[in-house]
Amino acid sequence: MNASELRLKARESLKGNYWYAVLAALIAAIFGALMVNGGSYSLDIEERATELFGTLPRMIRIYLVIAASAAGAVNLVAFILGGVVQIGYAQYLLKQQDREVNSVKDLFSQFDRFGQGFLQAFLRGLYTFLWALLFLIPGIVKGFGYAMTPFLMAEDPNLTAKDAIKLSQEKMMGHKG
Repeated sequence: MNASELRLKARESLKGNYWYAVLAALIAAIFGALMVNGGSYSLDIEERATELFGTLPRMIRIYLVIAASAAGAVNLVAFILGGVVQIGYAQYLLKQQDREVNSVKDLFSQFDRFGQGFLQAFLRGLYTFLWALLFLIPGIVKGFGYAMTPFLMAEDPNLTAKDAIKLSQEKMMGHKG
C-alpha cells in the first residue's frame, strides 16, 4: 500500500468522526507535551519571578511560586499518566481505523495497564535519550523505531512494554522513512 492509498484510507475512516478525532488528538497531545516538557519551566520560577517582578509585592511573588508549583505537580501527573494515555490514544485510533464505535473516553480506557503503560513510555524515552547521546541522528532513528509501541500494546493486552518495544523495532525495520 503506497502513501496516497494510506491517506485515502485515513480520510475514509475520519468521515463522521472528525471533531471527535481532533478532540482526542488534542487531549493526547496535551498529555504528551506535558510529559516531554517535564516541568522544565517550573524549576527556577522563583528566581525568574524575582528577576522579572522584583518590584511587585511579596504576596504576588508568592502567588507566582505557588502557581508554578501547581504547574510542576500537573507535569508530574502527566508524566506518570502519559504512557497509559498513549496506549489509550492508540486504542482510539485503531478503533477509528476499523470504523468501530469510539469516543474520547477510550483515551482513558487502559488504566488497568498502568504499570506497563508507564514503563513503555519511560523506556522509550530512556532508550531514545541514550541513543541520542551517541549522536542526534541515531536517537531520531530509534525514536521512529519505537513509534509503534503503544499501538502494539493496544492491539495485544498481554504484550509487555519491553516486548512491545522490541516488536516495534522489528516492524519498523526498513519503514522509518
